Amino acid sequence: MNASATACKQIGAQLLDQTASLEKISFVRKKTGRLTLERTYSFDFSRDRETRQKGHVSLTGQTIANIFLDEDSGTTIL
Repeated sequence: MNASATACKQIGAQLLDQTASLEKISFVRKKTGRLTLERTYSFDFSRDRETRQKGHVSLTGQTIANIFLDEDSGTTIL
């Protein structure tokens, strides 16, 4: 879950330990036509160490496809 830790660091938030979990797994086609796994993980993070927010990271194969950080002001997409 290095991707979620890096995303949290970029926005000055703390990744909360033991919160990362596999949410979804599916097959997708790459541009080359080959099938590969797409995995989506969810995790919790905190900016102020008091409140929890949700985050999600999607991986296509070994590549980060997108990262979503849900905050009170809206969703941040990295």
